Amino acid sequence: MIWLLLGLFLVIILVEVPALIIEKLYRELFVFCVIFAVGVYMSLVQLYGLPFFDLFNYIITMLPDI
Repeated sequence: MIWLLLGLFLVIILVEVPALIIEKLYRELFVFCVIFAVGVYMSLVQLYGLPFFDLFNYIITMLPDI
């Protein structure tokens, strides 16, 4: 199953990234990489059943009570 997931990620990269580089859309490439990295992280956590880091709950606990 991991090979299927990694193959899918590779296809997405091979389709999207070259066009962004050719058109010199570096900001969009950066945003794509960040969102893609989050997607890879979430997919691997789901696949392996690892504990998920919930950023939203972390932010709420750091904010003072309103």
